[in-house]
Amino acid sequence: KKSQCATDRCSWGRCAAKDECRDSGDCNSNQYCGDPIGGKATCKPLKSQGQACTKKSQCATDRCSWGRCAAKDECRSNSDCSSNQYCGNPIAGKQSCKSKKSKGTACTKKHQCQSNKCSWGRCK
Repeated sequence: KKSQCATDRCSWGRCAAKDECRDSGDCNSNQYCGDPIGGKATCKPLKSQGQACTKKSQCATDRCSWGRCAAKDECRSNSDCSSNQYCGNPIAGKQSCKSKKSKGTACTKKHQCQSNKCSWGRCK
């Protein structure tokens, strides 16, 4: 148990360094569990928008796109957005999550519509 350790950190059945972690849940809310260096993973500060990343969990925005921490609404595919959104065409160099459109609204693709149906340029 972590309460048995002077560092208040128990990892893999041993008392661990205060900054050692196995996953981001072991770290403070403004940190992530970084890749092991010298045999152990440690808690590191979350990265800000524009900084290099390999995983979304490293970013304060929880979004890593093209190797950089991205804006919260930035996307590369529809799966990057919530269920009521789609990944829209780039504006000012980035694609962003947009709300799905209601019936009768102009559309170019079915995934833009709440009904998932686009016909003759309108959501059905």
